[in-house]
Amino acid sequence: SDQPERIKLEISVREPILDPPITLPFRAMLQDPFRGEPAFPSSDATALSLRETYAEKLRAALIRREPAIRDFFDIDFPTRRGLIQLGDADLIEMVRLKLSIPGNSDIDMSAEKLGRLQEQLQTHLRPVLRESDFVSFDLDAVFDTVRKMAERLHR
Repeated sequence: SDQPERIKLEISVREPILDPPITLPFRAMLQDPFRGEPAFPSSDATALSLRETYAEKLRAALIRREPAIRDFFDIDFPTRRGLIQLGDADLIEMVRLKLSIPGNSDIDMSAEKLGRLQEQLQTHLRPVLRESDFVSFDLDAVFDTVRKMAERLHR
C-alpha cells in the first residue's frame, strides 16, 4: 500500500536480567521485492547482552519441559563459528544463576529428550533453515556439548 505499517513484536521477561541491557542498531533483512530496498527502516533496539542471551538459550536447552530443536540450533550455530565459548567461566556462572531462580525445572539431558528432538529435525528445523545450515547441523554433537555444560554446572 506504500503506507507505513507496524509490526508488533512482543517479548516477555519473566526473570531478572543479570547483565545491563545494551542498545544496538538493527536493520531488517527483509527486502521490498519491488524496490530492492529494506522493507523496514533501520532503528535502535535494547537487547540482552550476548552472554545473557546465550545463558538463556542454554537454560532453555537444559530444562525446557517440551524440548525445542531451535534452542539447540541457536547454540550450535554460534559455537561452531567461534562467536561464543561454552567453556567460558562467566557464561557457566550466569547459566548457574539462571537455573537457581525458583520455578525452573530440573536439568534433563536424557535419551528420551534427544529422541524428541530428533523427531523435530524434519518438521520444525528443516523448513526454517537454508539447506546448507540444515546439513551442517549435527544434533548429536550439540546435544553432547549441552550435556557437558550440564556436567560443568554440577562441579
